[in-house]
Amino acid sequence: MLRTRETWPWRTPAAGLRVADRLETRPRHSRVRNTGDPFHAARAGEVTSLWRLTAV
Repeated sequence: MLRTRETWPWRTPAAGLRVADRLETRPRHSRVRNTGDPFHAARAGEVTSLWRLTAV
């Protein structure tokens, strides 16, 4: 399930985890630049995050 970035910091302590690092990237494929694509706005706003968690 996809979650917002605001959700993770609140859930991790309850699971005995802490956020060690977060890496983010935006799409770089050609479809993100295609303004004629009906999904252009959604793709242009995407941010993919990798959360690195460690045990407390």
